[in-house]
Amino acid sequence: MKNRFAHFFISRNFSLLWLGQALSSFGEFVFEATVIVWLVTDLFRDNAFLPTAVGLAVAASAIPRVLVAPLAGAWVDRMMPLYVMISADAIRVFNFLAFMLVYSLSGLDPMQMFTGILLLLLINSVAAQFFNPSRQAIMQVVIPSERRVEASAKAMFSLTGISVLSASLGRRYLCG
Repeated sequence: MKNRFAHFFISRNFSLLWLGQALSSFGEFVFEATVIVWLVTDLFRDNAFLPTAVGLAVAASAIPRVLVAPLAGAWVDRMMPLYVMISADAIRVFNFLAFMLVYSLSGLDPMQMFTGILLLLLINSVAAQFFNPSRQAIMQVVIPSERRVEASAKAMFSLTGISVLSASLGRRYLCG
C-alpha cells in the first residue's frame, strides 16, 4: 500500500511542490471568492456601484495573468526559481497581513476599503504570476523526465479541484 502511495506522488520533492501549490492556490481562490461575496453581501450591498466593484475586483485579479505572466516566466528563467517561489508567497502573506492590520486599526470608508482590496488583489495576482513559472521550473529539475507529463497532469488536476472546492467553501462559510 505504501509503495502505491509513494508511486502516486512520484517523489518526495514532487509531493512538497504539489502541497505548496495546493496550499497557495487554495488560499488564493478562497480569498478571491471571499472578496466577491464580501462586496456583494456587505460593502456595496444595495449600492448601484456593486456591478462595477465586482468587475474591478475580477479585473484586478485577472489583468496580471494577461500582462505579467508572459514576462514573469522569462524573468524566472534568469533567477533561482525556489527563491522566487518562496518570495512570491511571502509577498502575498505580507500583503494580506498588512491589509488586515490597516483594516482593523483604521476607520476606512467603503471606497477607501475597496481601493485597498483592489490593490491587495492586484499585488497578490502579480506575485502569483511569478509563483507558477517558478514551480514549473523546479518541477523540471526534481522530477524525472519520464514522469513529468504525469506530474504536470496531477498538478493541474489538483489545481482544478482546489479552485472548485475553495470557491464552494468560501461561499458556504460566508453566506451560511
